[in-house]
Amino acid sequence: MGSTDYEKPHPVLCIIFWLIDTADLVFDWWFFRDVFTTTHTLKDLITLFILIFCIVGTITYVVETVNYCLERWDPDTVSAVVVWVEDVPQMVLSLLATLYIGEVTTIQQVKLAVVAINFVTLVIVLLRECCCGQGEKVCTRAFIILATLIELGIAIAIVVIEYA
Repeated sequence: MGSTDYEKPHPVLCIIFWLIDTADLVFDWWFFRDVFTTTHTLKDLITLFILIFCIVGTITYVVETVNYCLERWDPDTVSAVVVWVEDVPQMVLSLLATLYIGEVTTIQQVKLAVVAINFVTLVIVLLRECCCGQGEKVCTRAFIILATLIELGIAIAIVVIEYA
């Protein structure tokens, strides 16, 4: 089932990724609050899906945080699942909300910055691993970076919509 023979990430990286994950969770819920107060209803499909993915994000945040401590599964695999199951759908919903509401909220702007920081951090980690001969992790990290690149593309689309 799980194994503890995975190489433990550097403590500084753990702290950086935990801070990014925590900020992501807080901003997801804050974004839901902003959209909910703008639409004033949960009957709206976009608002409902944002709520659902906030709940999914909370669950995946707990799983990922506990996994950092217990090391039951490969942290990169867990991160890849989290990014594709929660982060990418949340960004798509953010884009849809922008199109629906017609404006970018302050929290969306902050979330876009978090996505950019996450992307840069992941690229630096991947380049470091490629240079240090840890090629077996490169494939999983590349899968994570692809998802984060999609998020970044959506973030750029949101900015373009706002300022076009």
